[in-house]
Amino acid sequence: MTARAGDASAAVAAGFWHRYAAWSLDAALAALPAWALVAGPATRAFADAAASLQRVLDAQMQALAASARDGDPVLTAMLRLLRDPAVHAASTALQADAVRAAAWPLAAFALVLAVLHVAGERSRWRGSPGKRALGLVVVDADGRRLGTGRALGRFVAGGASWLTLNIGHLLALRGPRHLALHDRLSATRVLATANAPMPGWARGWIALQLVLGVVAGLFAARGLAAAIVAATARAMPY
Repeated sequence: MTARAGDASAAVAAGFWHRYAAWSLDAALAALPAWALVAGPATRAFADAAASLQRVLDAQMQALAASARDGDPVLTAMLRLLRDPAVHAASTALQADAVRAAAWPLAAFALVLAVLHVAGERSRWRGSPGKRALGLVVVDADGRRLGTGRALGRFVAGGASWLTLNIGHLLALRGPRHLALHDRLSATRVLATANAPMPGWARGWIALQLVLGVVAGLFAARGLAAAIVAATARAMPY
């Protein structure tokens, strides 16, 4: 059951975690079609970035191997590493490839998410699929349903919350209004059914994301360690 916009007895400001659970549901829903849109170029860009990372590691290990052969002190070896032209060139290439690898999926993800949010928030449901699943609605400052322009403006304003390294999102932790930066910029509010706690399945969904994040981090660390070992073996086979 969703709250009626503008009815203070039926709705309260939605809290940060309630809102995060809804957003992450939308993100999961948007991920597959977004990847389908850019799978080809994104896969090639990721392969290029991985190859560039390996070249950076090789250049770094070659520089350190040269310092070891010359008997450089640690500080001298570090300075030599920072000034090495091969390391600098490889690092510059890696930065460019990493930007390209991130740009394709991020652009597609933003496009699909924009459709979900704008279409949902301007509809009679007043919310994206994730918000609907959690009984949340988005309204303007007067409790009315958003028009297309305001819904689009709210989505664009969300970029400011991301660009502040999520500080804009964390503003929603502060009650009683729980307004994120993009809520303030677009003069909108997110409401939840009064006295309705976040469902247990939504809490489990957040916990699952935490577990998956830790597992992904461990796999990434393992892959990076293997790449470093391989680069070291090539530079210092003795």
